[in-house]
Amino acid sequence: MRVHCPCLWPLYVALAVLSLTSFSLAQTTSAQKIEEAYGKSFLEDKPELTAQLYRLLDSRVHVAVQKAEEGEKYARLSAIALHDKLNPGLVRDTVFDPLAFNPLKYELDFFAQTIQVYRIDNSDYLLIIDPQ
Repeated sequence: MRVHCPCLWPLYVALAVLSLTSFSLAQTTSAQKIEEAYGKSFLEDKPELTAQLYRLLDSRVHVAVQKAEEGEKYARLSAIALHDKLNPGLVRDTVFDPLAFNPLKYELDFFAQTIQVYRIDNSDYLLIIDPQ
């Protein structure tokens, strides 16, 4: 027979809250990124374009870690305009989180014939967009 100590209930509650918090900090999905940048109706009204955006996010956009070097020639993300035509409420990220970063918020060159590399300002992160 198991005896449960009432003094452990705060620990159980803390573990439950921690697990729920961890779940909420999980990676932002492609659908959430598309909806944030283009609006919920875009997902429903433009299935072909939505499928292309899923492929873009899932297979052609990557974040890499590379220490910044003096004199490097990568464009800075802060120099790229926000893509806020369909969602005027978009705001520029103030803190970079590679799991939640949404490249669709920026006017990046997703259809270039060569690899595009952008430096996330004041960090060791690079945003890499593979060509189609």
